[in-house]
Amino acid sequence: MKSLIKIIIVIIIAIILVSSIYIIFFTEENNNNNHNNNGNNDEIDDEPPTIDFVTGDTSVKSGGSVKIEVTFSDNVDVTEAKIFYKPLGGDLKSGNILSGSYRINIPSDADTDWYYYVTVDDEAGNGPVGEPDADGNRFFTITVIVEDDNGNNDNKHVVFIEETTATNCRYCVNVAKILYKLFNDQDSKDPDFYYISLVDDESAKAQKRAIDELNRFGNPTIYIDGGYKVRLGINKDKEDEYETELKQNIKSAANRKMPKINIFLNAKWNDTRSELTTEVSIKNNEESSYDGNLRVYIAEIQSRWIDYAGEPFHFAFIDYSINEDISISAGENKSFSEIWNASKAGFGDIYPENIQVFAVVFNSEKNQGYAQAPDGNPFDAYYADATASTKIRNGTLPPTIGITNPLEHHRYIFNKIDMQTLITKRTVLIGRGTIQASVVADAGVKQVEFYIDGVLKYNTTEEPYTYSFRKIGSTKRLFFSSKHTFEVKLIDKEDRVATDSIDVLTYFL
Repeated sequence: MKSLIKIIIVIIIAIILVSSIYIIFFTEENNNNNHNNNGNNDEIDDEPPTIDFVTGDTSVKSGGSVKIEVTFSDNVDVTEAKIFYKPLGGDLKSGNILSGSYRINIPSDADTDWYYYVTVDDEAGNGPVGEPDADGNRFFTITVIVEDDNGNNDNKHVVFIEETTATNCRYCVNVAKILYKLFNDQDSKDPDFYYISLVDDESAKAQKRAIDELNRFGNPTIYIDGGYKVRLGINKDKEDEYETELKQNIKSAANRKMPKINIFLNAKWNDTRSELTTEVSIKNNEESSYDGNLRVYIAEIQSRWIDYAGEPFHFAFIDYSINEDISISAGENKSFSEIWNASKAGFGDIYPENIQVFAVVFNSEKNQGYAQAPDGNPFDAYYADATASTKIRNGTLPPTIGITNPLEHHRYIFNKIDMQTLITKRTVLIGRGTIQASVVADAGVKQVEFYIDGVLKYNTTEEPYTYSFRKIGSTKRLFFSSKHTFEVKLIDKEDRVATDSIDVLTYFL
């Protein structure tokens, strides 16, 4: 009996032990599972989402639709993605782009560009990311191409472009090169556009046009047909895209609807009096009167002013010969004439072979323009309805020379650029240096001369046009700075002279 009781007790203890082991194991496993699940559910989402790709600038014909694509990521998940879009000067609309794509439909009567941006957010609210004013991004541009006939009495409308620029603008160089390339690539007898450079730190009238009338935000800015299209700056390494976009803008401006206005230009140069006579005839083919503004721009084909890269500006505006409001009755052909005296205007040394004249008629109707699209730096845009241009005289262009090394407002250490001197605005050379010049001579180079403080140091007739030195005076100044003026002079084979100079502060020279 006692043995049976012992056996039963052992069995009961064994059952209890096995049950305890199971409970412990199950509970631990369940706890582990719960811990893992809670780990997933309780992960802290403190990182903002990112926009990894967006279509960017694009183009579409009026009446078409454009597909915008975007990819994004987050350490947990993106729960909201929106696209915001608007026409120039219009109201902002929005849509859901969480799927990764969205189509924007452009109305058939649209004749201005559209703009958009994308924002993304996560459930924790670490965003939104992508707002232009929040993180330095910008609106992307949808260039609208108008395919309508321009209605300009069956004649092709020649587009007029104004580029705001400056001698100290490093970002203007690539835009200027693109403009000049496109201008030279077109048919000179049947051009798509003409353009001028508003060098606003050299010309008071260019500055007035750029700042007071066009309210430019920064250089370079491209104004097409008086503000019908506006393009600010250029993105780094995006020259090809910018060129394509500019072509589209020119095409769109050429095809817009406009009054039936014809313009004819004649210009004559008087060598004895150094005077330019400009005669403009405007025919109004409309059934109602036409009101506008006639401007006749005088420009140097190869400018006396040198850009940031040491090259001359092209078609640099120097003065108006005519700038007046006009009113022309229906069917009327009206003429305008003016004499411009070069000496009185401060350009007595101008070469007639280097003069290009542009006659432009701007409509009196005021449109809302923005120099910083889509709604920054507003200005009154008066669209250019007719343009004509002529070169005064054939012949060799005057020579130009520009110092490309050292650059203004930079510091050099042993002939290598160290930094920009943004605060002091000085050009500083530490150690040995080199003067390098860029030369343009239509008649050919006779001689290039290098001067330091008015003393001729070196001359050459062949490229590269450089002069290297380790000291300036008879001995080096080791510990004290000294001020000097570097000057380069070009004499072409017609004995015409061009110069450029720069003031520098030197050490160990």
